[in-house]
Amino acid sequence: MYIPVQSRINSYLFFSLTYPKNHLE
Repeated sequence: MYIPVQSRINSYLFFSLTYPKNHLE
C-alpha cells in the first residue's frame, strides 16, 4: 500500500509527540 509523504510526516510528528527524544535517550 502506497503511503503519501504527508501521511508519513503526520505519523512521524505523532510518534515524536508520543515518544519525546528524552524518552528515546
